Amino acid sequence: MHPSLRIALSATVLVSLVACGGGGGGSGGASGPAISGTLSGNGYADNSILDKFLNFVFPQAFAVNANSPDYVAVFYDHGKSHQLFPIDANGGFSINTGGMSGSMIAFVVNSRNQTVFCHLNLTAGNETLDGIPKDKLTTNLVLGRIDTASNCVSSSSIASSGSFVASDVQPLTDLARNDDGLGLYINALINDNVQSYVGVRFEMGNMSTITGGSFNNVDATNFKSTYYAGSSPLFYLGAANRNVSAVSLYPPSTVTYANTLGAVNPSYGSTADTTHPVRKNGLSFNTSASVTTVETVAFNNYPAGPWSLYDYSTGSDGAVLGKFYLDAANQFDSNNFFKGIIPKLKITTDQAGALQNVSVQLFRQNADGSLSQVNKGYVDSLVDEIIFSYVPSNTQISSNFVESSGNATDTTLTFTAPSSITTSNISRVIFSYIIGQNK
Repeated sequence: MHPSLRIALSATVLVSLVACGGGGGGSGGASGPAISGTLSGNGYADNSILDKFLNFVFPQAFAVNANSPDYVAVFYDHGKSHQLFPIDANGGFSINTGGMSGSMIAFVVNSRNQTVFCHLNLTAGNETLDGIPKDKLTTNLVLGRIDTASNCVSSSSIASSGSFVASDVQPLTDLARNDDGLGLYINALINDNVQSYVGVRFEMGNMSTITGGSFNNVDATNFKSTYYAGSSPLFYLGAANRNVSAVSLYPPSTVTYANTLGAVNPSYGSTADTTHPVRKNGLSFNTSASVTTVETVAFNNYPAGPWSLYDYSTGSDGAVLGKFYLDAANQFDSNNFFKGIIPKLKITTDQAGALQNVSVQLFRQNADGSLSQVNKGYVDSLVDEIIFSYVPSNTQISSNFVESSGNATDTTLTFTAPSSITTSNISRVIFSYIIGQNK
């Protein structure tokens, strides 16, 4: 779980959200298990005896605070859809999950002064389950009292809620370690014309290191020093910004680069901060896709607070293109253990050396540092897209492998090359995945 967010929202975005959600969170007549709770803090009654007494005697005493949250915004289906549900005068809310799918992540917002406070979650040991899988919710989920002044911590846990079958409690507890990236969906709420993601990248080496009929030697220690290439913000600028040819990206505080990936930072070496931005030049609008793609340098850390993206087309900072909260993309815990997904590869060739297929196994790193294999369904609930590619020796232009098999329960995925190629003509293989916002 990442720190609570206090975000200045675009009023026009919130107006469109209220219109989309109907203000009452209707699900088009569909019904499903409800998620309910009562907010405290930020204008609503806290847990003290005095607050409870005042709230009982004067039910409107806390609701008159114009700075209090007034809606819960729920994103689902990999962030492609959302609904708004009202918060009543006493801080109560009820979310009808009918019509929703995938992991549901709910942000507590104020539409009057455009603020986001935090997102709802369930305690899971030392972690929190930030996205609640719709298909695992068997009965109404009662979160109890939720402290909006302390990261929306609720009094309910996965195990104590009674809303999941017993056999799902441990898998959901495991999932809680890896689902922080769902918090990046907040950027869909506050940016109209820019889609934002974070790409996580592994440089898996050349053919000589990953052929031989067995999975390459990725373990709990060497994956970070040998294969992990960092994670980088990725922005898609829409048609309204089609003339943007360069951008400046200012982090909220000092960040260090994991590698360069073509970012231009001529004046500030290996770090960026609030006065020394990351710059990306040479951008162009892709007419067929109707976007301009901006992939920046990879970072080692994502501090809390807003990252500001500016139009730098004229050689100086112009209009603000968007503000983004990326701290949910931090890939390591306080013990420096990885919280993302780790790949292992096996290349299969014929006698002539032509690539037949590539087998991929995926792993998570546990809180004790050990690795556990996960299946495709687990990964699909966390990432928006897997991009698995190779770079030919003669062109240095990457081509994507094609997934030829992969059911939710599969622990080994199979990929093929889009055209015939021998392994001797492949200089390196790249495995990456995208988290954050799938519009």
